[in-house]
Amino acid sequence: MDSHLIIAIVILALGALAVSFFIYKKIKNYNIGAVIIKIIASLGFVLLGVFSFYHTGRHILSIFLVVGSIFGMLGDIFLGLKHVYKENSKLYVKAGFLSFALGHIFYVSGMFSEFFIPNSSFLYVLLPIVVAALLGTMMLVVEKPLKMHYGSMKIMICLYALFLFCTPCSAFSLLVLNNFSITTLLMLAPAGFLFATSDFLLCNTYFADNRDTPVFNFINSVTYFLAQYTIAFSIFFLI
Repeated sequence: MDSHLIIAIVILALGALAVSFFIYKKIKNYNIGAVIIKIIASLGFVLLGVFSFYHTGRHILSIFLVVGSIFGMLGDIFLGLKHVYKENSKLYVKAGFLSFALGHIFYVSGMFSEFFIPNSSFLYVLLPIVVAALLGTMMLVVEKPLKMHYGSMKIMICLYALFLFCTPCSAFSLLVLNNFSITTLLMLAPAGFLFATSDFLLCNTYFADNRDTPVFNFINSVTYFLAQYTIAFSIFFLI
């Protein structure tokens, strides 16, 4: 087995251990200790991205994905602090959403920089944005049926959802353009949907009553870290 692949698997294993410990602490008592463990777990996917970049050499996409993962780590810090310093929770939530939005902007920009084929139809760019906008609007449509209360966060949630859904929609569009032949995109597309699943559950725990439960928090954390580690590991397969 390739030595670089072994190192990547070790990072993944250590990351899984950190994530498991974080989930346990999050469900038991979300304190500053849990935030520190979350930062360690997030550093794991950043480290995996950086190492994968070293393995594959210079690619435009890998740079964008690593920078996006760093914004993801910052988002994790802000959302973690929201649970510790509750008097400033709205500020930390807004900072977290902004950080993750910037991360998705980098993910999408990198994918199109690397995999968009010159002179291809502009529909491969336009359609993912349109679909993402429709899905983002759905976050407003389902607010009342799902008994969520966005309050002053309504516009930010809608805009964030647009950037969030752009990641999987863009990956799928580029997969179609490239005849489903690129391993990295085959990993980024489901990772994007995992990210969206995680954030949908997160909105339920933040903006709905009686849903900040161990089950919601467990699934939210598992889908989120699966998404981030898959995004980081996808760099390893760039050729």
